[in-house]
Amino acid sequence: SDASVLYRGRDIAELAATSTFEQVAELLWSGDLEARQVRWRVDDRDRSVCAAVIAAADAPDPITRLILATTALGPRYPDDNAPQAARRLLALAPALFGATSYQTVAAGLANAWHAQPTPTLVGDIDRALVLLADHELATSTLAVRVAASVRPDAYASLVAGLSVARGELHGQASRAATHMLRLAEEFGPVAAIEQSLGPRRRLPGFGHTIYRRGDPRVAPLLDALRTTPDRLALVDTLIAEAGKRIGDHPNIDLALAALIVTHGLPDDAPILAIARIAGWAAHDREERAERPLRFRGLTRPRQSASSIESTSS
Repeated sequence: SDASVLYRGRDIAELAATSTFEQVAELLWSGDLEARQVRWRVDDRDRSVCAAVIAAADAPDPITRLILATTALGPRYPDDNAPQAARRLLALAPALFGATSYQTVAAGLANAWHAQPTPTLVGDIDRALVLLADHELATSTLAVRVAASVRPDAYASLVAGLSVARGELHGQASRAATHMLRLAEEFGPVAAIEQSLGPRRRLPGFGHTIYRRGDPRVAPLLDALRTTPDRLALVDTLIAEAGKRIGDHPNIDLALAALIVTHGLPDDAPILAIARIAGWAAHDREERAERPLRFRGLTRPRQSASSIESTSS
């Protein structure tokens, strides 16, 4: 609804406050919320193989690293279903960015992206992963569904989602919001807004096609960032000024940018893409229970039927 987001009937704000990303991922895949702590093991051989592929490709872009690792894992585990593939990839993900020893995905990412990670940082990343794990039929999720409908291996479906998530209007949309917050740090919120306003007075990190009254994922993440007094004063001021100028509410991209800026994480930290692997795996599993090849776009022919070569693809 416009007021909440549910995973398997459970409100994500409550899940973000009480459950880990690993527990929530298992909930998405099975429908059951594990009471115990969930740990996914990193295979050292997988780590070595993926590191070699990434090094050979000389791939600095973080989502490209995820794509390369996913592609490399496919031939190694051709019989994995989507949850099994997601467990392997998510367990390995922090290592793709330099983490060495870690127990959870959030702890590993904090270790990879910050010289001195704190429990607060780990908790905030974990909360963001939970809030971003799934979001109905977003474009990347639709891509996974379409891929799964033709029955490739599970890793290929995840690559489809990651490829769409590379888009600056989807999985990397928070980068523009992060840039705006960096401008606000340097020049103040008013100047940052003026420099960032796009066509039709659109502002990065504000407005949402579904949530006209406010993105319900924003408050749970911003509230977690308020553990230090005045930590979000700049963000709050920018939100207030934007409300006066354009009337839109902040969306999850702004909240994610606030996480990145307040903790000093890399601007291109692919938190959404990593989190969404959990949701994509759930959608892949569901899609394979549907009839195959159920997606096909139809267009009005622009030529006579006799002039169009028929194919089976």
